[in-house]
Amino acid sequence: MESQKKFKVIITDRSLTFPKINEIANVYYNEFPGTMNREELLREIADADGILCLLRDKINKELLDHAKKAQSSEYSLCRI
Repeated sequence: MESQKKFKVIITDRSLTFPKINEIANVYYNEFPGTMNREELLREIADADGILCLLRDKINKELLDHAKKAQSSEYSLCRI
């Protein structure tokens, strides 16, 4: 059930699949091939708990400033 999922996670490339994440989180995928549109990413990160991205995605101060929910959580933002 979608309403019981606790987290929102953004995955910036639709070709990336993580079935386990889909089980525990509401996942927002990039709708198109390639890099997620910057405006869309900035809009969606505001209420997201996490992001799975690629090196080609621009993760900078501007994006982190928009990630208000992730900043206030008990978890840290990190790159894997």
